[in-house]
Amino acid sequence: MRVSLGSGTMNCRRYALVVACAAGVGCRSHSPPSVAQLTGCYQLQFGSWEPPLKNYQLPITLELRDTVILAPQMRQVILSREPTRGAWQLDSNGVVEIWLDPPWPAGVKLLLRPHGKDLTGRAEYFADQPVLPAPAASVTAQRAECHAAA
Repeated sequence: MRVSLGSGTMNCRRYALVVACAAGVGCRSHSPPSVAQLTGCYQLQFGSWEPPLKNYQLPITLELRDTVILAPQMRQVILSREPTRGAWQLDSNGVVEIWLDPPWPAGVKLLLRPHGKDLTGRAEYFADQPVLPAPAASVTAQRAECHAAA
């Protein structure tokens, strides 16, 4: 569709795409990160949980490792609290999915995207017996120095 602007015309689709990219909606200027770029240690900072998360101990730090533990995509996570293991994968859209407590029946799943050297996104509680509404919070995983391996 073209719109007349007095002395010229403008392609609305092209203009809408430029505006969307400037706003950070649906445009990527680079390819998703690799597993190697994401491995390492992170300190977790959670926002307020809505509704409140009860009877669940969140880790303070985690380490994303390149050790495959389930299928070709699931890799090992080492947590700063008991149980100390989790799993993570990088999907084709560059979203880092981290499960803090497999094997299930309940735990927290992080859905994160790279933001500079850190990861940001959302944390969601999951359970075999769903809690509705499911508790959720914002989360930032800041790059940190790795300490003694678990």
